[in-house]
Amino acid sequence: MENDVELKSKFSNVFIMILTGLMENDMTNVKHYISDELYDMFQERCKKFKEQKEYQCYDELNVGEVELLKKYDDEKYNYIEVRILSHYMDYVIDSESLKYKRGINDHRLDVNHHLLFRKRKDAASRGELVKCPNCGASLDINYNGRCSFCGTVTSVEKFDYVLVNIDNI
Repeated sequence: MENDVELKSKFSNVFIMILTGLMENDMTNVKHYISDELYDMFQERCKKFKEQKEYQCYDELNVGEVELLKKYDDEKYNYIEVRILSHYMDYVIDSESLKYKRGINDHRLDVNHHLLFRKRKDAASRGELVKCPNCGASLDINYNGRCSFCGTVTSVEKFDYVLVNIDNI
């Protein structure tokens, strides 16, 4: 069982991966750490930025504080509500000219984000060997959840917490 320090580190890393994916207009590397609904929402957002020929920028991004607000469960899942205080500049640039279009690019903002993570109660141990559901190859689920042989992305939900809700993004 993970301690609070490990959980905070994990949740902070997922948060950074989400903002990085939004900047790259590609959520593939974080897909296995978020629910399908969030993935679809973020992919749609990336699609709109690509169509508008824009990049979302989160410059000088860092996480200042991670607080585990509440732990609770229901019949199927364990939940953890998290508050992340982050600092960054939040602006949009043109993807062709790389010129500033809108947003805050002259100072960092302090932004509180509330996140909700869930983990299946019947989750397998992280120490167990994870196999690709498509081809059976061994997976490094910590890296990006993508099978290096067939490309299938496997969610960590069978083994770990996944993000199911986030605000202020």
